[in-house]
Amino acid sequence: MSSSRVNMNPFNSITSVIGVVLFFVVAYYVLKGAFFILGLITPALLIGAAILDFKVYPDYAKWIWKTLQNNPIMGILAVIGSVVALPVLSGFLFIKALFRRRLKKMGVNMDQGFPGQASNEPKEEDFVDFEIVEEEMNKPLELPQMDKPKPETRGGDYEGLFD
Repeated sequence: MSSSRVNMNPFNSITSVIGVVLFFVVAYYVLKGAFFILGLITPALLIGAAILDFKVYPDYAKWIWKTLQNNPIMGILAVIGSVVALPVLSGFLFIKALFRRRLKKMGVNMDQGFPGQASNEPKEEDFVDFEIVEEEMNKPLELPQMDKPKPETRGGDYEGLFD
């Protein structure tokens, strides 16, 4: 048996760590700059979203309220996140209002969904067809017996080693 020696340079791992740290520092400053720019244009984005489609604000408030009712912890986190990340939220609401306006221009009603798309929520007058299936839950499941295949033996010096 021959042994091979791996040539390890200790500077490879240091270079990798420095590269990862450098990546995160650059990412931090890029995100900080983007957040700063969004912070500057937040009022314009909020006013623009109100002009394009005012319904994004009540819809967002309804979503927050529903989240607070269904899952209070997530609702509180959503409220805190909305306050802390207001520049990002304003950009999101502006883009949502912009897309809603474009969909309205195309003639798509958001309450009914896209043309040819089935609605997720059934209407009150719609009934769902179903059949009640009664099963005996106490009855054990009967499975046929399976034959275990015997492993093939090849014969050799180690055949009876552990017998």
